[in-house]
Amino acid sequence: MIRIVFTFFLLVTSSIYTQESSELTINFRNALRAKNFDLAENLLSKMSKKEFELARYELLETELWIEKGEALYQNNQFKSSFPYFKNAYERWRTNNFVRDRYNELSSKVLTDEKSINVERTTNNPSIGMNTMSKELIAEFKISNHNLQSISEGINSLENEIKKSKEESSKNNLLLASAILIQALAFLLYSFRKK
Repeated sequence: MIRIVFTFFLLVTSSIYTQESSELTINFRNALRAKNFDLAENLLSKMSKKEFELARYELLETELWIEKGEALYQNNQFKSSFPYFKNAYERWRTNNFVRDRYNELSSKVLTDEKSINVERTTNNPSIGMNTMSKELIAEFKISNHNLQSISEGINSLENEIKKSKEESSKNNLLLASAILIQALAFLLYSFRKK
């Protein structure tokens, strides 16, 4: 009887833990989308305290590095963004966006700019601004494409993690069922003996 109660207790606690971890992950991703990196780092530290799966924790941490590095990069904070891309590159070398950004930043002298200076080569300021806006649009298109490829990579990793979790939960359910059957068999055996 004690085994049955213990098994039931384990099943209940594991389902509660799974719900908490998925809520933390959703809140973490929402904080990243909102560019609220302080909240994302706080949620990530809570995840590490709850002993998340190492692979999932490292994936989320790498996502944070990429997003934070890209936000700094877009604000011309190249020197500040480099450590984030370096960490992401060390963990995820196969990602094209991370590899390209890391190689770009590591191949030049890095500085953090405080503001964007527009050089006008003509007397007509609208021509200089028009050229700059075309360049910015081209940069945004490239950045958008790179972010989409990162998002696709993250989604495929999430799907793999979800599949392995489903398999793991099925295995846990089978194990719990086997334990319950053994416990019932033991109880029946002990009643028949008496």
